[in-house]
Amino acid sequence: MGRGKRWLRAALFFAGGALAGLAWYQFFGCNGSCVISSSPLRSMLYLGVVGWLLGVAVGMSIDLVLRGAVFLWRQHSRKWTKFKVI
Repeated sequence: MGRGKRWLRAALFFAGGALAGLAWYQFFGCNGSCVISSSPLRSMLYLGVVGWLLGVAVGMSIDLVLRGAVFLWRQHSRKWTKFKVI
């Protein structure tokens, strides 16, 4: 996967996290005693960063799974090419 798609995934997860932060502020926010949910900007930034980290982690796990599948497929194909058909 290219660098552009990785950054796009992380940016989309950041935007989703920011929207979730805004929704959290609207529905569960408090008036000043809470550090994160007292301001809509803080809750959007906090959950946006959490979303970005989640997007990077998901991207890395997808890459590792695909690389493992390609490695296993290559090992399997090498094993069968050692035999000669009579």
